[in-house]
Amino acid sequence: MNIVKDSFSNVRGLFTGLMLLLVTVAVSSCSGDHARILPEDCAGVVKIDVKSIFDKSGLKGSSDVKDWKEKILEAADKDFSSSTCKRIEEILDDPSELGVDLRKPVYIYAPSKSFPYAGFVAKVLDDDDLYRFLEMMADEEDNLGKFKEYDNYRTFVSPDGKEALAFNGDVLILAVDVEGGGRVTRDLGKRFDEMDKTSILDNPEFAEMDGRDDDVAMCLMMDNLMKVMPASVAENVRKGTQGFDVEGYSVLAGLSFGSESVDAYMETLAMSDKAKKQMKESADIQKEVTGKYLEKVSKEAFAAGGFGFDGPAFWKMICKNEAVRKLLDEEPEKARMIEDVVNAVSGEGFFALTAPRGDDKYPLLSGFVDIKNRSAVDALMAEITGLKADGNSAAAGLASSDSVAVAEASEVYDYDDAYDYWERAPVVPEFSRDPVTGYFRYCLDRYADNPKFVSFGTTEKMFFFSNEEGFKPEGKVSASLAKADYAGRIKGKTSFMVVDFRTLFENAEMREEISRTPFKNYSDNLSTFEMYSEKPAKVTASLRFRDMGKNETPLSLIVSFIADCVNRYA
Repeated sequence: MNIVKDSFSNVRGLFTGLMLLLVTVAVSSCSGDHARILPEDCAGVVKIDVKSIFDKSGLKGSSDVKDWKEKILEAADKDFSSSTCKRIEEILDDPSELGVDLRKPVYIYAPSKSFPYAGFVAKVLDDDDLYRFLEMMADEEDNLGKFKEYDNYRTFVSPDGKEALAFNGDVLILAVDVEGGGRVTRDLGKRFDEMDKTSILDNPEFAEMDGRDDDVAMCLMMDNLMKVMPASVAENVRKGTQGFDVEGYSVLAGLSFGSESVDAYMETLAMSDKAKKQMKESADIQKEVTGKYLEKVSKEAFAAGGFGFDGPAFWKMICKNEAVRKLLDEEPEKARMIEDVVNAVSGEGFFALTAPRGDDKYPLLSGFVDIKNRSAVDALMAEITGLKADGNSAAAGLASSDSVAVAEASEVYDYDDAYDYWERAPVVPEFSRDPVTGYFRYCLDRYADNPKFVSFGTTEKMFFFSNEEGFKPEGKVSASLAKADYAGRIKGKTSFMVVDFRTLFENAEMREEISRTPFKNYSDNLSTFEMYSEKPAKVTASLRFRDMGKNETPLSLIVSFIADCVNRYA
């Protein structure tokens, strides 16, 4: 694969290629204290474990790294002197010659109130080697920047003074001025003076992130972020989250490349007492999923999702919001109906998608939701469909606990107007009741030769919907999703979503579409994409792989796929 094309013909291209190569040849990585150059009130930090990513990329010893090296040297030979080219080659052979230790984590940081700059932080191996390299590049390029030396650090400042590299024997930091104040050199000096007294290492959220074993990790401190937002934006955020202590939270996220999967997570941490109370209330409305509805859906479904929900607890929580109470007071009748419906929903919900069958235009969609109060849900459906509680109502005349209610759009107009170009009359999308099935129905495609309908209704314990012909909500399926390999993983979660690529790619039309893209060489390696939420406030996601070669990893396949896309489309 030729990942990097002939783009190294100028200085910018050279630096791009050089950094790419330096990143990919790193040897080892672990947590370090060089992040202490950052202030405690930093709004956000991303930590990158360079070595771990490289090990899992499959690039070690690959021809691609050799190709990058050759292209960099070819470009350097055109633009730089022989002595500079020789030094670049030495660095490519042994990256430690640069003076920067990419075996240690690299931190990308966001601006803070006390330090309004963005950039990255890296570990220094030898500041003299780094100085010589920068000095050499400055001699080659007159407009690259100038050095300034101070008692405890050195800086390399851009001509406009908006960017600066500063370093000592331990820390390298790039600072980009995001406010245009022109004080970057002064503020960097202040950080070097204070970093051993106060720093981000004193921040508990950062300490939590830095201690986790992720290939890429992120920490976002909302209180510090609000301080660096424009005042008008921060005020709008507070108004939009009225009653919610947005500044009392922090967010941690991580990405890891495993031997058979790529895993990610995002976790919200409550830092203030008010935030902790709100998080507990949020956790109270979540119920754990059992997966009981999996047995009602065929294993042909390629996507499934579900949630656990406590309606009464949710209603109690949202009614504490002043804006919600005001809206409810303005429409008391609708408010009572909504309250009845929300309180009626308690348990778990589930939906599943199956690829279209035969001449079907739409995927098949079915869903179920636990209810405690059938009459409240029926009343809402009657309101929505316009079928009131009289002799023709959807909720009237139900014979048993499994009987259901409904409407069917079956009337056809035969007029001669703007619809003529369709060469067929549209089906009127009105709700009506089918006295035989008792299902509500609504037309999905008004202009289809054989219009597709979605049906919905209730039983004593659930609300359901489906656009599958002959759907029976009370029935079970012999070959169901209950036997899927992910069935056990969804149990105990508060919500989930799964896409099964193995099932999806069995669809002939999907295979045909894939065959026209670079993805065709990788589709057989995908297993499932799974996303879960857990109490109190954590979301995880996993892209699972299968049938990989001996030396292949999920990350190496991703790298190869990106390379193929570049080769085809770039």
